[in-house]
Amino acid sequence: MGKPAEHDKLHVIGQPTPAVEGAAKVTAEAHYLEDLHAPGMLYGKICRSPLPHARIRGIDTSRAERLSGVIAIITAADMPDIKFSFVPEFADKVPMCAPGRTVRYAGDEVAAVAALDEATAEEAARLIEVDYEPLEPVLDLEAALSPDSPEVHDGGNLAYEVHKAEGDVEAAFAGCDMVVEEEFETTRQSHAVMEARGCIAQYGATGQLTVWHQTQAPHTLRAEIARTLDIPQRLVRVIQPETGGGFGARLVMNVMVPIAATLSRKSGGRPVRIVNTRDEEFRCAGARYAYRFKLRLGCTRDGVIRAKSLEVLGDNGAYNDKGISTINFITMSFFSSYDRHHPATSVDARLVYTNKPPGAAYRGFGHAEETFAFESVLETMAERLGLDPVAMRAENLRRPCERACLERATELMRPGKGTAEGTTRTGIGMAVLSETGAGLRYYRQNSTEAIVKVDRDGSVAIIATIADTGTGTRTVMAQIAAEQLGVSVDRIRIFHNDTDVIPFDLGTWASRTTYVCGNAVAAAAADARRRLAEVAAGMLRAAPETLVFAGDRVAATVEPGGETTFDEVVREAYDRQGLLIIGKGAFVDEAATRFVTNDYEAAAPVIAACCHVAEVRVDTETGAVELLRYLAVHDVGKALNPLGVQQQIEGGLTQGIGFALYEDLAIDGGQVLNPNLVDYRLPTFATMPRRLEAAFVEGDSSEGPYGAKGIGELPFGPAAPAIANAIYNAVGVRVRTLPMTPERILRALKGFK
Repeated sequence: MGKPAEHDKLHVIGQPTPAVEGAAKVTAEAHYLEDLHAPGMLYGKICRSPLPHARIRGIDTSRAERLSGVIAIITAADMPDIKFSFVPEFADKVPMCAPGRTVRYAGDEVAAVAALDEATAEEAARLIEVDYEPLEPVLDLEAALSPDSPEVHDGGNLAYEVHKAEGDVEAAFAGCDMVVEEEFETTRQSHAVMEARGCIAQYGATGQLTVWHQTQAPHTLRAEIARTLDIPQRLVRVIQPETGGGFGARLVMNVMVPIAATLSRKSGGRPVRIVNTRDEEFRCAGARYAYRFKLRLGCTRDGVIRAKSLEVLGDNGAYNDKGISTINFITMSFFSSYDRHHPATSVDARLVYTNKPPGAAYRGFGHAEETFAFESVLETMAERLGLDPVAMRAENLRRPCERACLERATELMRPGKGTAEGTTRTGIGMAVLSETGAGLRYYRQNSTEAIVKVDRDGSVAIIATIADTGTGTRTVMAQIAAEQLGVSVDRIRIFHNDTDVIPFDLGTWASRTTYVCGNAVAAAAADARRRLAEVAAGMLRAAPETLVFAGDRVAATVEPGGETTFDEVVREAYDRQGLLIIGKGAFVDEAATRFVTNDYEAAAPVIAACCHVAEVRVDTETGAVELLRYLAVHDVGKALNPLGVQQQIEGGLTQGIGFALYEDLAIDGGQVLNPNLVDYRLPTFATMPRRLEAAFVEGDSSEGPYGAKGIGELPFGPAAPAIANAIYNAVGVRVRTLPMTPERILRALKGFK
């Protein structure tokens, strides 16, 4: 990475810094997709199947074609017959379903229209007549795997499976003093992002396709578009406007993009915009995968874990998206969890097709769901053995960062016995989680480049792939460049969103941006500083390596000394020496090119950790849970922007609370029952903890910029198990199905399953 600027004290890094784009967002100067308009723009609408499973007998578009204002209508016949999935070898979906083929969930794409206005497009989509032959839907996971089940796809309903073991697992269980086996279930959680998914697509006169889309991965989206439309990548340009939330929802291409592109081509190259309604967002934009876990844990009487096994049944929905990657991630992380004493370990995981909306990547990526089960069983086991659950965790955690977070959390808020008053009981629970703080190597590429350009006026431009979805990564990149160059953050401008300009990068996911892109920006800024130092050395009659850049000034640290301003050095370079100050830097993760194993330690360039502690009050008459206090201790390596870290923790924790207590995308008969922000329950200010504290653990080694680790993924994961353990501590019953609603808590208190 680019080394820190050569002076002892950091002036920008480590300082609470407001979002560099914050003013533009709150004053409505920032442009989101629906703020964008182009001459001649048309409005697109997709005709979707109302049935979860049916064969299309025919499609009649004649009534829609006669509607005034309709410019183009397309069906599957207008698009290449190419199946799509994020991983091409598991491709199982065409952008639209053709006559003679099958729709596989209520919302599947059948046809699309482009019209002069949105109301006409909606009416035209309603006028498209589709003749469906209803088929029996596959809705239950166990039933889907029975030999006589209807098939979602030809070849059976098993989409993917993983079976892996290390050591003699059954012999290890036989040698344990205690074995606990429990079953858990997690639910579908909607991303519930503030901005619904949308895109604008336009074919130019030269054949180039330009797509504006709220994506987390511009370059991989570009490749997906080209593959689905069967056109060269060089003809595809992706531009990311401001994006109102991601959390994994924007990681894989939605087929609305090639549909909009095809409508543009058929309408003579006019731009076409498609934006989901909120109803479509809940039904068709993907959600967290639902899982069933059977976890078995074995240990000695003094709490040493000797054996662990996990059976996983995952609901893939109708098509492959990120389900296969998520199942693999669960497997890898389970093998590396609580492994200090090398317990024998096995995983048997199956991903099942159903006639439900497809799942999608979501913050936590399966590890959070598995942690809910593991931390719950661990707490139960400690109680049955009469052991301190903190001590049992410390005995089995291997990584120093995990142990440091556990120790710090215990200092600030140690779990103990709860209190009772009337019908209410209080309890405290904790959970520990560790995962990557720098992306993953299983794509065998985890590298990127950046350019830092110091302009003639002294302003600094960063050109890098920073697919910011509201996470604050632009601010961190500005801080890194400002620290390296010794200037204020307000000098920095960032160009980050156009694949015709920015270098290749895999995108924003798995807490990788600060580490991967931050290292590249640091290296590019250091290169620009080196070029400036060569100019300043002549001005100050000092060796370049003796110069310090800080406070918008450049100073010599050896005799005869002297200093000048940053701006004067820039003017010297441009106006007197005719130089351009452009720095280039890269982060190259060479280990990624050699990655061929499923070992989690090898997959992650660095591991980050956290420990969360929750205090709850439970009303035994109503089952209502009130969060009294919540502590989140996070290993961050180095907090580049403490304000941003705090906000990431609070945001991730809010989603985790929703996952634990409220959120459930309910599906009955293949239909989503609560596709709106009224019936789909989300956390509110009123349901947040009365007292919320975040603490940072710094100093664990990291090769990230200034020692930083990514934090985007971590804050979500421990919330559900920490709250579950607090409820267990309060009322003595274990709720094993999420969300832990008052109804489920009451049923548990009364002894019902």
